[in-house]
Amino acid sequence: ITQAARPLPDQLNDPDIERNDVTTQLVVDQPLYTGGRAFAEIGSARADIAAGREALRGAEGNLLVDLIAAYADDRVFRDGHWYYHEAADEWKSIHHVAGGHFYTIGDAVDINQLKDTD
Repeated sequence: ITQAARPLPDQLNDPDIERNDVTTQLVVDQPLYTGGRAFAEIGSARADIAAGREALRGAEGNLLVDLIAAYADDRVFRDGHWYYHEAADEWKSIHHVAGGHFYTIGDAVDINQLKDTD
C-alpha cells in the first residue's frame, strides 16, 4: 500500500506505512528431456564452424594464387600455368639447397663449379 492510496485520516493520524504488500512470482520452465535436440544443435553449430573455417582456407588459397598470377610476368606465368622452360635464364629464380648447391627452375647449379671457372 502506498501513502497516496491510504484514506486521508489514516495518512494524517499515522503517517508511517507499517506494511507493504508486494507479490512477485518467478517461473522457470526447463524441460527435462528434449529428445537429443540440444545435443544435435550443438553438433550442427560445430559443423557450421568447421565448414566456415574450410571456406576461409579455400578463399585464402584462391587469393594467394590470384596474387601470384597478378604479379608474375606473362613471360613465365600465363593462362594459369608456369612457363619457365620457355623463359630466358634471367627469369628463372635461384634456390639454395645446401653446402653451396643451388638450382634454378629446370637446371641445377653447383657454386663450386662456378668458382673453379673464375
